[in-house]
Amino acid sequence: MTSLAKKKKSIENSIEPEYVGCDIDELIKEKRVQIDKLKELLGKDLPEPTPSVFPYYDDLFFLRYILSFETPEDSVDPIKASVEYRHHSPKYADMLKKVENQTWEDEPIVSTSLKYQVAGLSDAKIDHGPLVIIRPGKSNSSLQFNALTFEEMKLLHFAYREIAFRECDKYTRSSRKIVKQLLIMDLTDVSISEMSDRRGEKVFVPVAKASANYYPQMQHKFIMVNAPGWISAIFGLLKSFMPARNFNKMGLCKSKVKTSDGDISKCPFA
Repeated sequence: MTSLAKKKKSIENSIEPEYVGCDIDELIKEKRVQIDKLKELLGKDLPEPTPSVFPYYDDLFFLRYILSFETPEDSVDPIKASVEYRHHSPKYADMLKKVENQTWEDEPIVSTSLKYQVAGLSDAKIDHGPLVIIRPGKSNSSLQFNALTFEEMKLLHFAYREIAFRECDKYTRSSRKIVKQLLIMDLTDVSISEMSDRRGEKVFVPVAKASANYYPQMQHKFIMVNAPGWISAIFGLLKSFMPARNFNKMGLCKSKVKTSDGDISKCPFA
């Protein structure tokens, strides 16, 4: 195994430091030396900062990587991967442009996905971060996998993350506090076959690994509520193939919540 591969594996198995709600101006001051060093290391490999071109390549952009990967040296390759994704990948360029123009929801693969998936994006009451509710018990992922290719599914999931990342960035800039996305998966009526479909691994694992590079400091927690007794077996399966950096963000609210009347107060992440 090459040293670069070892380094990448080491990062995947590390835990992303948590900075939700922290003051970005104070953090930029605190990390100024690291931010400037990172800019120096990247040199001409980075696009020119432009106020109208997301993600702007400014101090907040660099801060996210320093917070996630901790050193300028370890942040270089993730940023290069992100630049490649955003500026040199034709298969993602159209999606990114349509997300920017807010026309992505009109895409045929989105309407196809919505036939089989019950999920939605809401607005968190406290910090306005993206709040995603997923209800696999009311969805049919098997039919979704039959209707869409793996590449189309990956495109969908990258688009979801791009939409959320832009929202996180927007409210981080306006509040001057780090705002992140929270996912809540309601497992009411879910079947074990739905949760253990191995086709999901071919989509979620590469997307999760790549998203660590493309969307640093975006994901807060991925919380499961109304979990059936067999969910521990699924957790074991997830842990076996999911990078520790991603698995560490998953949590379980064991208390039953009353989804019928909207009372989710027993979950500490509500």
